[in-house]
Amino acid sequence: MDQHNRTRPRRNKYIAQKSCKPIAAPRHADGAFENLESRTFLSASVATAAHPLTSHPTVSAHKSAAFPSKKPSLPGRVLFQNFDTGGEGVAFHDIDKSNRGKGTFRKGTSVDLEKNTDTKAPVDVLSYAKAGEWLNYSVNIPKAGTYTLNLRLASKGAGGVFHIETETGDKVTAPISVPNTGGRHKWQTIHVFGTTLPKGLHTLKVVMDQNASSGFVGNFEYMQFTNTGAAAPPVIPPVVPVVPPTVPPVVPPTVPPTVPPTVPPTVPPTVPPTVPPTVPPTVPPTVPPTVPPTVPPTSTIIPLAPTNIAAGRYPSGVVHITWTASTNADTYTVYRGTSNNPSSATLVASNITDTSYDDSTAPASGSIFYWLTAKDGAGTSPFSSSNPAPSVPGTIEFENFDNGPDGLAYHDTDTANTGGAGYRPGTGVDLQTVTDGAAATYTVAGTKAGEWLKYDVNVPTGKAYTITFRVASAGKGGTFHLETESGAKVTGAVTVPDTKSWTTYTDVVVYGATLPQGVHTLKLVMDTNGATGYVGNFNYMKFA
Repeated sequence: MDQHNRTRPRRNKYIAQKSCKPIAAPRHADGAFENLESRTFLSASVATAAHPLTSHPTVSAHKSAAFPSKKPSLPGRVLFQNFDTGGEGVAFHDIDKSNRGKGTFRKGTSVDLEKNTDTKAPVDVLSYAKAGEWLNYSVNIPKAGTYTLNLRLASKGAGGVFHIETETGDKVTAPISVPNTGGRHKWQTIHVFGTTLPKGLHTLKVVMDQNASSGFVGNFEYMQFTNTGAAAPPVIPPVVPVVPPTVPPVVPPTVPPTVPPTVPPTVPPTVPPTVPPTVPPTVPPTVPPTVPPTVPPTSTIIPLAPTNIAAGRYPSGVVHITWTASTNADTYTVYRGTSNNPSSATLVASNITDTSYDDSTAPASGSIFYWLTAKDGAGTSPFSSSNPAPSVPGTIEFENFDNGPDGLAYHDTDTANTGGAGYRPGTGVDLQTVTDGAAATYTVAGTKAGEWLKYDVNVPTGKAYTITFRVASAGKGGTFHLETESGAKVTGAVTVPDTKSWTTYTDVVVYGATLPQGVHTLKLVMDTNGATGYVGNFNYMKFA
């Protein structure tokens, strides 16, 4: 092109118009237009006499956009099929270039979507997710706060891990494990507590970190955010044991022996010399008092120390202590301490003939340990073991709730064990025997709203734990939660899923459950009944 043509305004105007010919955006099968940001265009200035073409072409910056066009608002539910538009490397990254799931939604992308069979949400689901892949989700967060994140997941195998972060790379969650649900289309809801989200328009990035034994991270249906507060949940401070003042042993007052009054000797009257001396009366010989024969002790064997020491606190603050009787024991002595060392314990009560005692002088807070000795005519036993508490991390069987009566260690709406198992006789908790996995076990069955059970635990390290609840329900179950002795919530409301049978158990996983350091009493509280009229059946809870 010569100089004359380059400077003709009409010619330049024509070129500019032709260069700006509109491009039609293709439409997907779901009716949505493809976001043209997913394509790479080069923009360049049109040369004119006044502005000759000297600069290099520039590539436009790309950013994913919400799908559908309106950003979902949180709290609320986000379907995994509704990842952002923008294409590979912008809105998502998928390792292969085809939709392995063969789903009909979001055609034209390589994200693996497939038809869902879950009745909770009959939509396409994200499937065959692999480590290294990721997806963006644009959201609107009107209010910053702490959220509970409920995730609907499935996996044929354990070991899958993923996390969620913001557009700046800040972690929204810690690594989350996908549980083995028993199949790629057997769905389970897990709960992540304490998820903090900032206010404003943000892009949440779901990042696949580690494959399960199946070779995939898992299948993903939806993530639902529920607002639980305007700020991060308060950290429960460790319980600092209160060391009570040392109480000296109760020593009965010394009662002096009864001393008979001193009788002065009889002085004979003075006899005048003319009178012959008075002959004193004959004194009978002194007879020593009759001493009863020595009675041998009722037993010649010193009793063994009491066993199965258990303690629980009434609402009034009184601590109720129980134990198993020792053979040959006549009485028991109770000692109390604030550390697990009987040498530092103080005497609480002695000469107890029953196998329980109510300690009304116990400290109102802090760790308390009790020891007992048994006594008979032959002597006193060694100290018993202290009242033990299982430690976390670890597994707590639900049938091993604390010792004590209804209203102290548990509360059941009826007084009979309708489960039929002979374990824990004398309680009204409904226990039954089932086979969960390879071995038979006891479970707490037929739980109803308003019931609760207590579990003493030792927490060496205060931190956030992952809790796996092993539960079952022949229909949609109810809800429950876990709290400490102070009433502080360890979890929010947890739902028991429909496992199709009272004896088919599944894992419900809760992340971010904070436990303070020390010895504590966890309270499992039944909140609402499900469609069956019960909350569910409970096998165990595992802390990790």
